[in-house]
Amino acid sequence: MGRGVSYCTTCDVTFFRGKTVALIGGSNAAVAGAVHAANFAKKVYIIYRRDQLRAEPMWTEEALANAKIEVIYKTNITEILGDGAKVAGVKLDRSYQNSSKLDLDGVFVEIGGVPVSSLLKTLGVKIDKNGYVDVDKWMKTNIEGLFAAGDFTDESEVLKQAITACSQGAVAAFSAFKYLTKKQGRSSGKNHINMR
Repeated sequence: MGRGVSYCTTCDVTFFRGKTVALIGGSNAAVAGAVHAANFAKKVYIIYRRDQLRAEPMWTEEALANAKIEVIYKTNITEILGDGAKVAGVKLDRSYQNSSKLDLDGVFVEIGGVPVSSLLKTLGVKIDKNGYVDVDKWMKTNIEGLFAAGDFTDESEVLKQAITACSQGAVAAFSAFKYLTKKQGRSSGKNHINMR
C-alpha cells in the first residue's frame, strides 16, 4: 500500500475500516470496488470525470442505493494531499460542497484498462466483445498450441488479481507442457490433474 494510495481495492480496503476513502474511476473496477469498500469504510466517494457511471447496471444500481457511497461527477483529482507518510485528502478540479479539497484517509485508483489484444486478433485468436482473449478452463485459445493467461483473458473478468493471473499462468504452462509432450509422442508421466 502506497501510504494511503492503492491500485487494488480488494487487496487493501481492510486497512481503511471505519475511514473515508475515494475510488477514482467510473467503470466496473471502480464501482464494484466502491460497493466492496462500503463494507469496511465509513464513507466512500467515487470520483469520476464523466457525467454518468459506465459500470454494469447491477453494480451502478447497488452503488447508488448504498447510503455510504457518494458519486462526484465531472470531476478530476489534481493532487493527492498528505504529509508524505499518509493521505490526508485530494484537490479537485471543480468545487464540491463549496471546496476544492476533499478530506480522505485513502485513495483507490480503479480506472481499469483495455486489453491490448489486437495482435492476437490478427493471428485469428478469438477475442470477445470487450477485447479479452477467449480461453477455456485449461487456458487454451481457439488456435491449436496457443495458450493465454492473466488479465487480458475472459477468464480473468471475474477477479483481476495477481494470484489469479499466477494461477492461470500455472494452468497455461501445464497445458502447454501436455500439448508439447503429446505432440512429440512422449509421455508426460503421471500427474494429479486429469486433462481431457
